[in-house]
Amino acid sequence: MNTPLIALVGVAACAGLATASQSTPTNTPQLQESAPAGPFATLTIDLSGVESWDWFNDPDNYYASYNLMPDAHIVGVGWDLTIETAGASWMSEVFIDIRNTNSTGGVSLNPGFNAAYPGIESFSSDGIISIVGNGDFFLNNNGMLHLTVYEGWDDNDDAVDATFLAGSVLYVQYVVPAPATLTMLGLGGFMATRRRR
Repeated sequence: MNTPLIALVGVAACAGLATASQSTPTNTPQLQESAPAGPFATLTIDLSGVESWDWFNDPDNYYASYNLMPDAHIVGVGWDLTIETAGASWMSEVFIDIRNTNSTGGVSLNPGFNAAYPGIESFSSDGIISIVGNGDFFLNNNGMLHLTVYEGWDDNDDAVDATFLAGSVLYVQYVVPAPATLTMLGLGGFMATRRRR
């Protein structure tokens, strides 16, 4: 398996994707020694069969939303993906964007950024990579995480450029906000009391 460094492109960089040149990753996060306090949860997203079509914000692209927790702090990402390209499209042109509802926070991932050729290849982050201090963000009070799969360079206008094959998974790690933590602890204590009787 090819194990690339994660390539993150900030929300502001998405505007630059509309130019006629290939997107270039702007920064590479380092593993962080410290993490935010609070219990972690991980959303596992099955991307098997999801197709990458066109430039960012094109209506042909794959869009999905996930209801997590209001004000959840997104602190890590990971992936185990197999990408198959169509025609002359490169694996390095496939991006996965995750962001909050009003786009004040988010990251674009480019797992195959060093695979500047067509074909089929697997990519793994080898676990969750911390993005704390280098792309972490908070969800809005509606708790929605939005995902888009798009092309950084569109070789096949209005057609599929790449497909995630069976077993392709994206992981999004987040910190459960404090009020929800207290609620969960309270419910856990209630359940423990109920079981003792």
